[in-house]
Amino acid sequence: MMRHAFQTVTWVFALALIIGFGTSAFAEEDPPGSHRNWGISWNIRAGSAGGEYGDFMEKGTAWDLDIYKQKGNWRYGVGIMFSSMRMTPPNDNQPEWAHFETFGYASRVFRNQETLRPYLQGRFAIARMHPRSELFLKEPEGELDDGESPTDAVNGIGLSFIPGFEFELTRGFALDLSAYFNWYITEKYSLQDYLGNRPVDAADPGNGTEYGIRVGATWRPLSHVPPEHARTASRDTTPLDPPSKHKDAWGVTVSPGWAAAEVLAINFGASMFNEYVRQANFNQISPRSFWSNLEDGFNFDDNKFKTNQYVHPFNGSTYFNSGRANGVNFWGSSVCAIVGAFIWEAMGETHPMSYNDMISTGIGGMAFGETMYRVSSSILDNKDTGSSRTWREIGAFLVDPIRGFNRFLSGRATRVEGNPADPNDWRPLYYRDQLGVGAWITGRGESIKDSTDTQTFIVVDLHHGNPWDNARRKPFDHFTVGWQFNGDDKQTLGRLQIRGDWFSKGLGDPDDRNHAIAFAQYFDYVNNFAYEFGGQSFGGALYSRFRPSANLAIRTRVDLTGMILGAVNTEYSYLAVVPSQEREREYDYGSGGGLALEAAADYKRFAFNMFYRGQVLNVKNGSIYNPDDTGLGFEADHLIQAAAIGAHFQIRDTMSIAGDAGVFLRESHYSNPDLVDGRRRVPQAKLYLSWNIAPASEPDER
Repeated sequence: MMRHAFQTVTWVFALALIIGFGTSAFAEEDPPGSHRNWGISWNIRAGSAGGEYGDFMEKGTAWDLDIYKQKGNWRYGVGIMFSSMRMTPPNDNQPEWAHFETFGYASRVFRNQETLRPYLQGRFAIARMHPRSELFLKEPEGELDDGESPTDAVNGIGLSFIPGFEFELTRGFALDLSAYFNWYITEKYSLQDYLGNRPVDAADPGNGTEYGIRVGATWRPLSHVPPEHARTASRDTTPLDPPSKHKDAWGVTVSPGWAAAEVLAINFGASMFNEYVRQANFNQISPRSFWSNLEDGFNFDDNKFKTNQYVHPFNGSTYFNSGRANGVNFWGSSVCAIVGAFIWEAMGETHPMSYNDMISTGIGGMAFGETMYRVSSSILDNKDTGSSRTWREIGAFLVDPIRGFNRFLSGRATRVEGNPADPNDWRPLYYRDQLGVGAWITGRGESIKDSTDTQTFIVVDLHHGNPWDNARRKPFDHFTVGWQFNGDDKQTLGRLQIRGDWFSKGLGDPDDRNHAIAFAQYFDYVNNFAYEFGGQSFGGALYSRFRPSANLAIRTRVDLTGMILGAVNTEYSYLAVVPSQEREREYDYGSGGGLALEAAADYKRFAFNMFYRGQVLNVKNGSIYNPDDTGLGFEADHLIQAAAIGAHFQIRDTMSIAGDAGVFLRESHYSNPDLVDGRRRVPQAKLYLSWNIAPASEPDER
């Protein structure tokens, strides 16, 4: 009964804290320029422990992150604290106990306009204690699900009193030095394991104290930015001003500081979600786990294919769009994706840092994120009003949640103003978007009749920009993206492939240009019952177009690519060396080169296309950089090929009937003579209806 009462109290308090702070902060749109009063702060602290938890624990370390708004001499904020304490001898060699707090606070700042600013801060928090040591196992390890925490956690409340001072170094940035006194009370934690043993000679604890010194910094990222001026609410509003060092093309104030704050909030918010909701075994983080990860370095992990090749790139897109949503350009947002990935690997979880996660999250997040940002831009219309405006904002939010969240908080979701002056920042002059619905048939063997599987599918193909005629050639001013959703497969999203040009140049006469070259980024994710393939690549592309007659138009594309890291399911991937392994990984990791060829022809109502791609992956025991300490290691070369031919017949202005046939082939050669070389062949065919949801903007782009 007491346990449930504590849980109810803590969750009610958390909800009240979020609603109360959110209402006071965002109930009304702040007047122009008032965003300069927002700030973030972070601190590292160390000290001692007392109370009942202090009877068998000592040496507390913690990391705080919070966001606040200043009104006069007062600051009001919310934040999270990650703390840990070591057990006393003879258990001091065991993993530490995690102490989490999610808090709201008020600070009284004295001499607010001076360089040296004393302050007093009071906090009220929900608290949680969770041991990492398996001395307190709640059930046998063999009965735990993959990733499930082996120990119980208890909840409670906490109070803190923090006196300190800030020393301003530059406008908006100050060093912070303070003392802290923290008291917390929780449900009683049972120090008895599932067998009835008591590994610690102490009474079941229910309260504790921590006290010590904090060192950190406070930052108001927009303190140096000139105030915004309100715009007239009119449907005839002129386009926004061209981008500048202070504003992006959508009029958003450029703020790397707030981008960094959102990256941190995403990471540590995700860690708290994993702790409180998923109750996972990798989120009991603290400065000790940060340092341990940095000491151990990078390895490869054993997560599911979808997690590593899709979920992690999606996470990277949220870091990337934390930059984009705060006015940061493509390159700065790419830094957000890579740094966000590193922070998560080092500080977001207790599992060893992962090479494959760094690449798929950081680099994959760049392609995924910029695509989301560009597509959401084409949906938005700042001049729109009423229900149409509402649906546009909802649609853009679903495509790019981070941007939608920022537009809501800033008031831009309802503000009537101009749209970007350059169509490349809003709706490009050249585009072609298509939707297809039909049946997909696959086989597993030499014939499509072998182990035949038939299912429905939906495909969405977007083509934005034009490699020959684009007036501007910034990253992703020309890109293509293809989604395929399968009706009865192991994953609803069966395919996501993105190709975006970073740099490009047209060749020949600008008025009659038929060739272009580009340096491009490639993102691949294919996941179905028949096979798995994904990875991150870069390469060069040659685009060509020809018009032999008035009724015939031909387009070709040739790509030479280098895959930084790719994944493909194979027979012996379970032999990979993976530290802290919880499951057998079903796919290998490798790097290598590739070639892709495409050709398309339009003749009156007919359209024909063909495609080929070859990719080589070189693998060492499924993990290129991991040492082989098991004696089971092997090297392998996987040759992956895919080819297809297809046709469309236009039956109405925007509607066609279409079909294609193709094959996926993997040939695997292993260095270990005890391993048998492998081969997988997947023939496939599709028949579907296709609609132009955004019609082609010019004949050559049909």
